[in-house]
Amino acid sequence: MRNKLSVRQAPRFPFNTQRLQELIRKGYKYVQVMGLTADCHIDVTQPHCLLLIPLRELPRDNARKDVYEPIDSEIIAAWAQNVSDYVPVTVSSIA
Repeated sequence: MRNKLSVRQAPRFPFNTQRLQELIRKGYKYVQVMGLTADCHIDVTQPHCLLLIPLRELPRDNARKDVYEPIDSEIIAAWAQNVSDYVPVTVSSIA
């Protein structure tokens, strides 16, 4: 729980193609996708924004499984190009 709190409180930056290329260059392979409400509570059904948390490898512990997407997927590329009109997409500074 504390880890999720620290991630939600970490500075966030708008997600764009430049930031995506920077994450790829730094060796990140996946992003964890979290939906957040306006007051930064986790909500996957009606999020106010999406928070992407960069990861180099997926967790092996089943208790830490969540929603992950490969960083080179089409959906991540579309979000980087601001194709998503649904919710703003940000990336966590924790990496």
